[in-house]
Amino acid sequence: MNANLKLIVSSLTLALTASSFVHVQSADKKVSAKDAGSPLHMVPTSAGAKSGLNMSALHRLDFIIKGTSCPACLLKIQKRLEQSAGVAQAGIMLAPPYGGVCIYDSSKTEKDKILTIARGSEAKVTFDRVEDEPVNKIPVVLIPHHATDAIVH
Repeated sequence: MNANLKLIVSSLTLALTASSFVHVQSADKKVSAKDAGSPLHMVPTSAGAKSGLNMSALHRLDFIIKGTSCPACLLKIQKRLEQSAGVAQAGIMLAPPYGGVCIYDSSKTEKDKILTIARGSEAKVTFDRVEDEPVNKIPVVLIPHHATDAIVH
């Protein structure tokens, strides 16, 4: 099995065993002794789905963040998303390609509003490869679709 495939398989295995976490790769972050040897680093997502969501109007919004690579800035984007009305869950990768994802209630908010809130006052931040699709449930593990871009390309 080649190294990229092994990494993808171990990523998926770890993602499936984690609950309410997004995985990110990190070459420059310190990893605890428990995680030594693993190229993955976990970042918590929203604490859980907000109440009052219209489950038949759920959408998944995936995107790549351009214009910042600062971990604090990326986490501020995640926090703004998590605090947005209608957003059930959000997660941001802290390593390239800086993918983001959120699950939202399309009866309470919309894609453009979410991206505007995520950008905040950071004019240099833009979003690329935006994908918006309906989903029928809130996933247990929320991983941006673009999470494997750094591994595959």
